[in-house]
Amino acid sequence: MSEQDEKKSLNLTIDIQKTSDCERRVKVIVPRADVEEYFYKEYTELEKTAHVQGFRVGKAPRRLIERRFRKEITERVKHVLAYDALEQVNESAEYTPISVPDVDMAALILPEEGDFVFEFSIEVRPDFELPQWKGLTIERPVRNFTNEDIDKAARKILSRYSTLEITGEPIALGNHIQADITVKSGDSILNEVKDALFEVCPTLTFHDGSIADFDKLVVGASKGDTVAASINLSADAPNEEYRGKTVDVEFAITGVRREVLPVITESLLQRLGYENEADFRDSILDSLKRQLEHMQHRRARQQITEGLIVAATWDLPPSLLKKQSDMYGNLAWLDDRRQHEQKV
Repeated sequence: MSEQDEKKSLNLTIDIQKTSDCERRVKVIVPRADVEEYFYKEYTELEKTAHVQGFRVGKAPRRLIERRFRKEITERVKHVLAYDALEQVNESAEYTPISVPDVDMAALILPEEGDFVFEFSIEVRPDFELPQWKGLTIERPVRNFTNEDIDKAARKILSRYSTLEITGEPIALGNHIQADITVKSGDSILNEVKDALFEVCPTLTFHDGSIADFDKLVVGASKGDTVAASINLSADAPNEEYRGKTVDVEFAITGVRREVLPVITESLLQRLGYENEADFRDSILDSLKRQLEHMQHRRARQQITEGLIVAATWDLPPSLLKKQSDMYGNLAWLDDRRQHEQKV
């Protein structure tokens, strides 16, 4: 069917059954006259380009083309007709969909005679009465930013241009450690890493496990010391024999480095895109205020949503609950990885 043809409305018969507050079962009947019109348009287009042995392109008889390409054209008509019908149902239905229709195109059958009939289920937005919002108290996080807050944010920006300086002082939070790492199970050495360099942080994460309270383990130690911890290997650890098992990790500290932030100079400020230090700090303050405003809006939406949930009386479909559970589980995992990951 040519994309240039203006799409006409189908003469559909639509039957919508409410199976739950959030689900509908829809039956669609496409009359045979519409089906035949789609076939006619497809064959008319095919006549112009069909390659049939014994005939020049575009000169094969219509009946021969229909017999030769019936299977392919039927499959195309089925898909195009079903998608057009779904689009029309979606535009005319009295519900608001929140998912795509669960239509298995491969299982649909376009009959040789009679109407084209198919059914599908769809998740919809439930109809409900909004609770009374008048007098609702919304908690709104408020904060006055200090010079200390701006200094802290500035350090994060400047840390992109920092250097690591060797120090003989005991290890402190935020320092970087250079260490030889040995992973053992009893007397068996499973892995060794020489001169690994990593930051001292609350959780040290490897590709197959993590060590909680790592900062408490190493803060105060010095070059030449050895500290040990245990780690429970994940189910996808490279060594299959030790997946899910607890092994010992030793850190032989060979060096300690502290971060040295760059001096704020005119050239550095220009590199960062600021005219002077006051402009730099004003920009940081604006950013902190935008973050607070975003937090306020998010908190307000959360409280309104909680009010809606309390007032809700509908039953959510199990499939929707599972999808939401999986989505939030994945988001929580990703957020945890972003916050705590420090790979070796």
